[in-house]
Amino acid sequence: MAKTWKTRTRRALRWTAWTVAYCTGLLAILLGAAWVWWQPEPEARGTLVNGLWARHQWVGEEHTEAEYRALGDLLERNRITDVFFHAGPFEADGTVPPSKYRNARRLIEAMRRHAPGVRVQAYLGQIRKVDGRGITDV
Repeated sequence: MAKTWKTRTRRALRWTAWTVAYCTGLLAILLGAAWVWWQPEPEARGTLVNGLWARHQWVGEEHTEAEYRALGDLLERNRITDVFFHAGPFEADGTVPPSKYRNARRLIEAMRRHAPGVRVQAYLGQIRKVDGRGITDV
């Protein structure tokens, strides 16, 4: 009879320990999930002026109105105030061929429609070596 009592006691203690461990784990998971769920969105304080460097394809290639609208939405969502569109690269003689910026006017007009508060600027750079002439070997 004593063995049965000890066995039952051990079994009850083991069952209680597992139940406590399970409930503690479950509570930890729930508290962790609640903490993650109610975290505020990350916020960058003090960033009143934000810039974006954009690839030369925006100036040199044609884009649809939907692409311009999506770019405007992206700029607004990320609070971008200045966009530097790469218009280039320079040739060895320091010129930029018109084919590299043939859509610049359309881009500027689209940015005025879809991102009116954003300053659109040209970024000129990346001098290439052509036939052994030029400053920067890219």
